[in-house]
Amino acid sequence: MPKPQYSQKFRDSWLQDPDLKEWLQAVESTTGQVAKCKFCGTILRSHYGDLKTHALSKKHQQNRKVITKQPKLTFKKESTDNKKKDEARVALFTAMHTSIRTVDHLGEVINHSHEKEINKMQMHRTKCTYVIKNILASHFTELIKNDIKDQPYSLLIDESTDIAVQKYLGLVIIYYSTTHEKIVSTYLDLAELDACNAEALHHNKENLVDIMARFVTSTELIAKIDDQWQQIHLLRWNETKDTKNFWSEVLKFKDAQGVARFQELATFAITLLVLPHSNADVERLFSSMNIIKNKQRNRMKLTLLKSILKIRCGMQLMGKCYNNYEIPLNLIKQIGTKESYQSDKDNSKAENENADSSEDDLLM
Repeated sequence: MPKPQYSQKFRDSWLQDPDLKEWLQAVESTTGQVAKCKFCGTILRSHYGDLKTHALSKKHQQNRKVITKQPKLTFKKESTDNKKKDEARVALFTAMHTSIRTVDHLGEVINHSHEKEINKMQMHRTKCTYVIKNILASHFTELIKNDIKDQPYSLLIDESTDIAVQKYLGLVIIYYSTTHEKIVSTYLDLAELDACNAEALHHNKENLVDIMARFVTSTELIAKIDDQWQQIHLLRWNETKDTKNFWSEVLKFKDAQGVARFQELATFAITLLVLPHSNADVERLFSSMNIIKNKQRNRMKLTLLKSILKIRCGMQLMGKCYNNYEIPLNLIKQIGTKESYQSDKDNSKAENENADSSEDDLLM
């Protein structure tokens, strides 16, 4: 019987050969991968000797000189990230300082400074609204959740009525911020009420977690805190004029060995300091709400109102404004995506399945 004929197949190692990699490429055919010359455009037999012979041929050498002499045209890739940064910053500015209606005109003013169409913004009222609700507001909610973690906190609640005679329950949270190293109070949520009375508050209680946190301390912990209290006067402290700053300094203090000598005492004191002593913060929340939802904007829905409050209070907590806040890149990439245009109707099913909102997760 005759021996079967061996068929040489294309080898990927040829693409790394110094004499072949400049012009050799693999293309698909009915029999598998075959060799092709980029310069000549011809299909070659998949034999190493044939490829070497083709590389030395007169036709190949002529085509190689013509192609290598042609200068390569470099095209600068236009990035849309700068445009999205402008859109995110305009949305942040709008949430903090002005009404959404002005975005239609503000975008046109900014576009006058861009000559190229690719750099011009495509930001109007609808897009700005969804960016505020679905991107920026969610970002500041996550910042608060990550900042609170397992810190002790207190909730302040109060009720009020807006310009459209809609009744709201306002929630403000007080906690020790590890990020800012101080006790802070900031906006947490707004909940709609059917009436401003105790019965309506009790009806909304089902959607809130129990705000009465019970702290059970052991006798050993009490003795340790008392011992630290007896020693705290032996050190010289800098922040002695402000109570909150003082205990923040005590909490951060470590001795020469890196041991936090007063951690239990400072944690206990901060736990007491976050207890509510007045409802002034909630009244400030309602003042901000009435500034945002005024006579000219009395049709604003609750979702947008809550989103704007999250952004304003979040920026105030960080002590920054829209012009010096670095918007994270992952938020910029979300602008223009399908997720960023989710409406309240799209989210209604998810809200029905999970009664706890993202703000309620802060309290769990």
